[in-house]
Amino acid sequence: MMCLPLPSRHIYEAINPGKFDNVRHYELQGVFGGENMLYEMINISRDRKFSNAKNVQYWLKGKSRLDHFWSHCITGLKTTKTPFVFFGDIPQHENGRIKPKDLLIFRFSNKAEKVYIDAYSDYYTDKKEILGKLISRLF
Repeated sequence: MMCLPLPSRHIYEAINPGKFDNVRHYELQGVFGGENMLYEMINISRDRKFSNAKNVQYWLKGKSRLDHFWSHCITGLKTTKTPFVFFGDIPQHENGRIKPKDLLIFRFSNKAEKVYIDAYSDYYTDKKEILGKLISRLF
């Protein structure tokens, strides 16, 4: 039996919900079970098909409270079989290539007022069976 890693859970709450049609802004409320691997503020926007990425529904950007501008896209949020749950990664640059380094699993509340992001440091998979096991921990 495989031992699955434990994540650090990031909890974000929406700022000005409903203000923008295609993007939501969130502020970090807390990190549990590990270190903060993400930004103090994030924005999640609908995919507008500017990229050739497959299976991406949304894009994640971040910034600190002191920054004026959002970062470049950190990751695309890819669909899973579970409603309101997506996965992505924090990439690393290695030998001129971009490779997934840290797995991110996103769970949105029903009306997306909150988003819970489980971040797995130095662990990545896109295998459906393993993702399913990690997602089952969210509930």
